[in-house]
Amino acid sequence: MSTVSSATSTTGTTNSSSSTSSVFGGNATQLQSEFMTLLVAQLKNQDPSNPMDNSQMVGQMAQLSQLQATTNLNTTVLSGFDTSSMLQAAGKIGSKVLAPGSVINLSSGSASFGVNLASAADSMQVSIVDSTGSTIDTINMGAQSAGVIPLSWDGKTSSGTTAPDGNYSFKVVATKNGAAATATSAATSDSAVAATTLSVGTLQAISNSSAGIQASVTGIGGLDSKGNPISSSVALSSIQQFL
Repeated sequence: MSTVSSATSTTGTTNSSSSTSSVFGGNATQLQSEFMTLLVAQLKNQDPSNPMDNSQMVGQMAQLSQLQATTNLNTTVLSGFDTSSMLQAAGKIGSKVLAPGSVINLSSGSASFGVNLASAADSMQVSIVDSTGSTIDTINMGAQSAGVIPLSWDGKTSSGTTAPDGNYSFKVVATKNGAAATATSAATSDSAVAATTLSVGTLQAISNSSAGIQASVTGIGGLDSKGNPISSSVALSSIQQFL
């Protein structure tokens, strides 16, 4: 009989940070430009008999300068967070990771993968699918807690045979049981729990781009025709766990 079991991770989840936003700087720059345009227009069209109050103008310019300084500080701090995340991730190069994917690489009767549940589930079912799209094994995992759940498969199929080594995919269906029927209300049907499938890969490199910090991970896309792990680029923040 086939077995899919929960595996225990040796390390915690990865620390992630979002990429530096350009929204703050862009808004502040736009505000400064609009302020100067309005100021010039006011100076050109002011009443000579009732000129602008110099103290108010100086105060407005001081507030604008303070806003720009705060924006620059926010940008610097966020940039520092990105650098720190890159350095931490660089120290993990070569490690196994759980990242979004639905590929299982079965080797010598062993395969590792995982799932991230958005909330606790009363029932979770894992289906293993071969290259032809046929479901070769379906395993009921029972109740599961929310969060990242490492899993493993021994390669046994529902028919009792052992699947050959190679690429497989998997699907996860998790549900939360509805409320039971009462004398005054009908039973509530089960509701789906959001489940993100996770594949196991190897962290190969870290880079920074306009899209944020990216990680090059091999294995989460499966193996090529020669049996070599396919390299995929994913956001560093999408890596769920180091194994």
